[in-house]
Amino acid sequence: MNSNLDQVAAYYERLTESYLRYGGQTLGWHFGLWDNPPGSFEDALINSNRILTQGCDLHPGQLVLDAGCGAGGLAFYLAQTFGVNVIGINICQLHVDMAKQFTEERGLNHLVEFRLLDLMNLDFKEESFDFVFNQESFCYVLNKEEYLRHVYDVLKPGGRWQAVDYYKNEKPLTEEQEEYHRAVQHGWKIAPLPSIQFIQSALSRIGFQDIYQKDLSAMVYPTALIFIHKDTILKEKLNRTGLSQSLRETTFVENAAACSGYSQGLIEGAFSHHLLGGAKR
Repeated sequence: MNSNLDQVAAYYERLTESYLRYGGQTLGWHFGLWDNPPGSFEDALINSNRILTQGCDLHPGQLVLDAGCGAGGLAFYLAQTFGVNVIGINICQLHVDMAKQFTEERGLNHLVEFRLLDLMNLDFKEESFDFVFNQESFCYVLNKEEYLRHVYDVLKPGGRWQAVDYYKNEKPLTEEQEEYHRAVQHGWKIAPLPSIQFIQSALSRIGFQDIYQKDLSAMVYPTALIFIHKDTILKEKLNRTGLSQSLRETTFVENAAACSGYSQGLIEGAFSHHLLGGAKR
């Protein structure tokens, strides 16, 4: 892996304990999407899975790629809910190993497998997959149009790519919002956020059809408020006790600042949370 991939993989490895605590049995590591009635935090995480697959006719016999699969939460949801076969890919070896262990424990070996693989190296035969999903992992792709071209190649005719992810609105950011954006990039180890319009245009250039987007920002607000509150408490604690020299604690603090920065920018309208997708001809 190149240095950027090594950095991201190490980042996720250091956050593993927080990762597992965050999602509970869902194994989710994403912003929950809230409906009415609101339900629990785990309900919001599962709701994100449901919305990610909105409009997709998933059924047994299909093959799905979970691109940026984490410890397997979405892959398990897809297999258990729809009976589809899923290949999950991730660049963090520890999380791939964990996902394989969870697969054994959940008795899903016949439907789910996991591989150590970079999103920019989709080493699969052309026209292999019925669906490709990115759940808050598209943000890690440095060259997004090139990645989407690879996705187009591995999709079967009529297959579909869908993602729930973060975007930056096209209007200029204030100085404070630019600081939020820098915190997001630094704390999550991602590239600058694109606009939804830029990605829609890229999908059109590549040849995707039936391009669909849905603004989910309002559904994210409860999670955003939780992150802002947690970061405030963490900063107050650090003011009293200071930060240890451990890389794991530093990473956790940077991640919390990124979550809070994105959340604040989302509430202010600088950022947005979208479902976006398109179908191969």
